[in-house]
Amino acid sequence: MQNSNKTEVKKTKTSKSKVNLQPVRGTRDYLPEKQIFREQAMEKIKRIFEKYGFVPMQTPALEYASVLGKKYGEEEKLIFKFKFGDEELGLKYDQTVPTARVYAANRQTLGAPFKRYVLDRAWRGERPQAGRLREFLQCDIDTLGTYSLAADAELLACANEALAAIGLTNFTWRISTRALAENFLKSCGVADVKLQAAMRAIDKLDKIGEEGVAKELLEKGIGQAAVDTIFSLLKFKGDFDKIRSTIKIDPSVEDALLKFISYLDEFGVKNYTLDLSIIRGLDYYTGPIFEAKAPGFKGTIAAGGRYNHLIELFSGVEIPATGLTIGLDRILEFLKFESKKTKTALYVVGIGKDVIPLVQKFRAEGIPTDLDLMARGLKKNLDFANKRGIPYVAIVGQEELSKGKIKLKEMSTGKEELLSFEQIVAKLRALPQ
Repeated sequence: MQNSNKTEVKKTKTSKSKVNLQPVRGTRDYLPEKQIFREQAMEKIKRIFEKYGFVPMQTPALEYASVLGKKYGEEEKLIFKFKFGDEELGLKYDQTVPTARVYAANRQTLGAPFKRYVLDRAWRGERPQAGRLREFLQCDIDTLGTYSLAADAELLACANEALAAIGLTNFTWRISTRALAENFLKSCGVADVKLQAAMRAIDKLDKIGEEGVAKELLEKGIGQAAVDTIFSLLKFKGDFDKIRSTIKIDPSVEDALLKFISYLDEFGVKNYTLDLSIIRGLDYYTGPIFEAKAPGFKGTIAAGGRYNHLIELFSGVEIPATGLTIGLDRILEFLKFESKKTKTALYVVGIGKDVIPLVQKFRAEGIPTDLDLMARGLKKNLDFANKRGIPYVAIVGQEELSKGKIKLKEMSTGKEELLSFEQIVAKLRALPQ
């Protein structure tokens, strides 16, 4: 019997050792040092979004599968779907479709134009690789209820400031319109019935390269001559006159593009170039489309476009809208960040004295404060505060209290001062946030 018990214990230990403690592939654990940096970046972005008149909104992580279905074209296979009882559910693929659902349900209350921002996670069944995660943070702005192309241009102006606020200024917007993409492909000899398939293939140019795109176009039944023409015209980046002289552009398409460009100029957006390879493979785009690329970054750092028919799928009536998302996690993978392990400014150590009331007093003054919960000695507490990156330690002893003072130790220099409670509060409030 004893041997049997020993065997059972051993099995239990073995089974525990097999638990994978790593996050699921394509997801990340953000320890305090990195999470603080993420939150600081989000706060800077939020301030710019609000400066431009966008208001916050939140939607659930879970949506009914019927909400998410038939909105993303080929990308629909990347949606995480599952069944719970009788309900067919999915994790949201982006912030746009849930926002369209919310606006369709609340448009009388929200009015038009409705400018909202969302900073939230999305989930996609991607093959994990550098710059491509299964769970990631999106910083979204959308303007709903107006056909004005000024709304589209304002998105880029706002994103320029938001990206600059987190230290990213060297990037270029590649712009086009959905209609221009269709005109371009028709001029290359692509039949109307194959336009959508061709656009989906070209949208993968950054992922699979020219050879991969050419192969896919041929597999879709697009002839070699058309494929050759497509790649020859894709080289005319930024040269609208050359593009206009080479392909047939409908007057209405040209007018809309030039109007969009004029609004970009009025908003002071100068970092853009016309690029026929910008297709945006999602089926719901209808007007201007745009992607931001930066040297050294794999993939896009921000992207979006106009989607005048998406909300109609929920409301039954056409409601114009345009939106843009900043892929913050992708950006932060490449940006250098200043190491900061905690936002705590003060660690209070008591010597033979209950310091809880004093800790609460500092907190009441808005000072981020922590205290010893392990009953350690002074040296171990100082080591702990140093390891956690807490800049100041308050040492509370009977001798100091009898003088109405507290010993404040600056951890970076070792300097100690006897100060009053009020003096410490003033000193810590002056610290950079």
